[in-house]
Amino acid sequence: MNTKNIIENLKINGFKNAGQLVFSDNEKEELSILSKNAFKLIKDTNTQNNYHKDYLKASDGFHGMMHVPQQNIRIAKLINKVVSNVKVCEILEAVLGSEYKIWQVDYRIAIPGDVGLSLHQDSYGELTISINLSNNNTGKGCTTFLAGSHLLKKNIIRCPLFITKLLSSLLTPLNSKKGDIAFFFNHTWHGRAPNKTNNSYDAILISFYPSGSSFGSDRDWSTKFIKENNNLRISQLINRSIGVIKTENGKYKVLSNSKNKNIPFVLKLHHKEVARNGAGGLKLIVTVFLFQFLNVFSKPFIFILKKIIKKY
Repeated sequence: MNTKNIIENLKINGFKNAGQLVFSDNEKEELSILSKNAFKLIKDTNTQNNYHKDYLKASDGFHGMMHVPQQNIRIAKLINKVVSNVKVCEILEAVLGSEYKIWQVDYRIAIPGDVGLSLHQDSYGELTISINLSNNNTGKGCTTFLAGSHLLKKNIIRCPLFITKLLSSLLTPLNSKKGDIAFFFNHTWHGRAPNKTNNSYDAILISFYPSGSSFGSDRDWSTKFIKENNNLRISQLINRSIGVIKTENGKYKVLSNSKNKNIPFVLKLHHKEVARNGAGGLKLIVTVFLFQFLNVFSKPFIFILKKIIKKY
């Protein structure tokens, strides 16, 4: 599939698995092994009351690690291949504009028994690239989407996990092969399917923000890593001293040096300036109604249940 079709699908559905855009067979195996080994090293340093600063524990919503490029220079160079790839850059520019920054690069793993993640949306203007490191055509333990929901006038209501599970058949799983590169707007309603298999499924997620948007300050990238690898595009994109300014609320705002004042597509989603024709059709309307109805209907029962649990 050419980049034009990938971009069109991404804009219509809110997500798109672009397939084997970047890596050779050897490179995707190498990245998979190196990432697993880096995660194991971090996990093995944890004690009962003291976690490695880059470790993501289950209570964070998923197992994994932060600051993936810093864990191993070879990993950094392989991820650099993704953010430097001509086709990837063409897709990013089509939806983010020419000026954007990276907030986080996380390794995430859905282990056997993972309960999943409820349907939600993320930050203003965020787009994610997923580098899939496992073969997964089961629909288990992977990100799931409500196709076309990024074009809805309404933002998602707070959705309990059991409702997401109940209506999971109406969602589209991001099935993938090892080495696949997928894109999705974080404004698209998405969650994670429970992993009811005996296998772990892992991926590297890269969060991008265009000029005019802001991202959090809770990821402290190593200045040493950035300085020593300044020739890498990945290093330039995470560098907080270039193209961003820290605001009073502690967030980083992505700046623009361009005279082009066109609003990136990803921001138009929030400004409601994108046409909403054909985005999911009847299935989307019915699914949204079911989610909203069940959410409202379940609130009294959840409230009573919490009271009973608290009492006993």
